[in-house]
Amino acid sequence: MSESNKLIGNQYFENIFEEAVRKSKNGTGSIILLPGEAGFGKTYILNHYHQEHKKASKGVRAVYAEGQAPIGKFNVGNIQPLYPFTKSIEQLLEQGDITPEKRFAKNVGLTLLASIPLIDTVFYAVKEIGRDWRQFKNDKSSERAKKVSSATADYYDSIQSFADKMPILLLMDDMHWADSQSVELLGLLAENIESLSLIIVLSYRRSMLEAQNLPLHSFILNYQDFDNIMSVELDSFDKNQISELAAHYFPNYKPNTEFEEWIHEHSYGVPGVASEYLNYFKKYPPFLPDGSLATNFKGNEYLPSTVQSVFTQHLESLTEEERNILAVCSAEGREFTALVAAHLLNTDVLSAIRKLKSLQSKTGIIKSIGAEHRYGVKTTVFKFNQAFYHTYFENSLEYEEYTSLHGQIAAFLKMRFESADNDILRENIAPYLAAHSIESGDEETAKNMLLMSAKQAERYGSNEIMRQAYDSFSGMKQDEESDNLNKVEFYNMLSHFNSDKAGNASNEVKEDDNIFSDDEPEFKLFVKSITNDIIGQKYESAGEKAEIALQKTGGSLNQTESALLMTLLVKCYLSLHQTAKAEKILNNFQEIVKVSDDEQIECLLYNSSAQYHLYTGNMPKAYYFLDKSAALAPKLPQELKLLTLANIGQITKSSSPKKATEYMNAARRLSLNLGFSRLAEELN
Repeated sequence: MSESNKLIGNQYFENIFEEAVRKSKNGTGSIILLPGEAGFGKTYILNHYHQEHKKASKGVRAVYAEGQAPIGKFNVGNIQPLYPFTKSIEQLLEQGDITPEKRFAKNVGLTLLASIPLIDTVFYAVKEIGRDWRQFKNDKSSERAKKVSSATADYYDSIQSFADKMPILLLMDDMHWADSQSVELLGLLAENIESLSLIIVLSYRRSMLEAQNLPLHSFILNYQDFDNIMSVELDSFDKNQISELAAHYFPNYKPNTEFEEWIHEHSYGVPGVASEYLNYFKKYPPFLPDGSLATNFKGNEYLPSTVQSVFTQHLESLTEEERNILAVCSAEGREFTALVAAHLLNTDVLSAIRKLKSLQSKTGIIKSIGAEHRYGVKTTVFKFNQAFYHTYFENSLEYEEYTSLHGQIAAFLKMRFESADNDILRENIAPYLAAHSIESGDEETAKNMLLMSAKQAERYGSNEIMRQAYDSFSGMKQDEESDNLNKVEFYNMLSHFNSDKAGNASNEVKEDDNIFSDDEPEFKLFVKSITNDIIGQKYESAGEKAEIALQKTGGSLNQTESALLMTLLVKCYLSLHQTAKAEKILNNFQEIVKVSDDEQIECLLYNSSAQYHLYTGNMPKAYYFLDKSAALAPKLPQELKLLTLANIGQITKSSSPKKATEYMNAARRLSLNLGFSRLAEELN
């Protein structure tokens, strides 16, 4: 449609919206659902009300945000916790309602944040605002409203804090791409909307939700019938509205039935399509000087028969260089930045912006949407006006061009990722680097970035996003040892979350909480991660992993697996000088041995007991348990022989160095035979 603020054919929505504004000023909020397919005017309506209320001149403050569209085939929005709400709160923070960024950073003691762009401090700002709000309101805290993640609670309370000063209008476009934690926050807001001075308008494509079962689908199903939640279906235009729209494009327009019927017939009344036809006729007017329609209008063979042909005619005026620029920019996504465009075009940012603005003015195919925070910096963002244009230029790239451009973007982002001096900036870049790495075929980088994104989700308390990142990770080729260790890191994060969740909710162990379920790393990989930590002297990390496994698995481990974890845990506790904890584990260990006739378990207990008594200085008992272990070892698996040999070598080191060397050499040879090269190095 035209850039003017005039709305056509949406009086029903306008009435509902005005009533929602009136109620918000009296302390009662509303959520307006705005489903509609492409071209029905969702974005236009949201932009209209954003322009009308963003300066808060009418007593309501509006901010606009949208879900993150996929990059290539990868849905980057799925692994960005609370992305649309972060963008919304960023705008509220920039409007000067709280202390400036650097002063805020100083106040909360986070001096690191003073040098980070504002978008990367939103998470910490939200935590502070949420905490202050809870202290201020006390019994109205979100933490008592519903059990949600801590980040969701902080975001909820922050929104309350802003809305308490002035009613807030959150205009949220393309929310079919929203992440699961944003949907969790929407649910919390919906359940308490009656007491909030807040209006939320959510636009989404219903067909997309239902076809892909995206997170917002559950919100629609669960909350669409709640009080103060309304759904407005956007209708196609009738001929009268086509006439009104035509008058919007042509000065001194005289209603013309033949022209309006042609537009209605070819657009099917879809507002966006009708607007594209009218844009075409604005460039190639079909009217005579007196305002009447040219003779034989309908029979004119040059008239565009489809909206695609209208789009294509826009492209005919482009030079080869301009087509190439737009094709290059399309690789970054429907939205693209001056920063990356300059890198791909091998020019400086100012020159890139001049070229893009020239294209904007000449064609209207792209438009600047202003400066935003991307990749840890603030940069001008451009957007293809129609999805058709983005798809057209993206599809115009040959395979080699497509992968090469994504590879160049990934390399550029990787450089920024590696030069970032803190994890906040790296987390901001990771989802985009994952997406472009996937499209360029660099799965190794993509897997590392998915792990980083999962760590961000862990910080936000989003189990679902962690799992989505893990699912994407698991869908790639797994043939490296590092992949197995990364799987264990995923596993550890998910176990942490489930452990905290179980502790906060109840002691009931659900079937799907089994950390050794089929879709999680195997037990041996988990043990390998612990032993690698021990070899690297990361005893706290190793002990934490072993504790989680023993606490969470309940009866899902067999006795041998439990005994092995206890052995590793004793080693960690002794290395951390936590003698009492080691003794407690040994007592539990002995209870297992009493009811078991498994010699492997006995051997593990004897080795752990020998280690404990060596640490406490009781050498006779240390030798006693080593003798019992040595008697069993020859008929047990090689790993237990190795454990026993290494312990004998360590314990006899002070009393019989020569004998100890023989045992250590034997342990080293066995380590190499078993493929434990790192352990063999440690035994030198």
